[in-house]
Amino acid sequence: MLGLTVSPEDIRSRLRETSQPFVDSVGLFGFRERADLLDATLEIARFTRQARVGAADFEGSIVSRIGGVNPRQVRIGEQKAFLTAGRNQVVFIWFKGRALFVLTARRDYPFPRLLARRIIDLSL
Repeated sequence: MLGLTVSPEDIRSRLRETSQPFVDSVGLFGFRERADLLDATLEIARFTRQARVGAADFEGSIVSRIGGVNPRQVRIGEQKAFLTAGRNQVVFIWFKGRALFVLTARRDYPFPRLLARRIIDLSL
């Protein structure tokens, strides 16, 4: 995707250490131009039926925990997303059905918004 190799990341050991009451599954994918350099990651989490998916306060509480600065709402195609930043990172967050998507790209990666658009266009 955009010249990056996409591969699943092994997060089993980290999942055993945490408890997320509203999440029943999580996947993490790495995007690399070279095998040793991680350009971006995509985390996909599926919420349980008890999660108040679609409720603005629920989604706001999730978004406020991710990234380091106040998130701002943006549109990527037809998808509402939130854009924030972490330490040397650009972070896009969006919700689709019962899923949460968090795309984190290195600040110096040249096409973070285009990468987000391509992922959103996959209709996951």
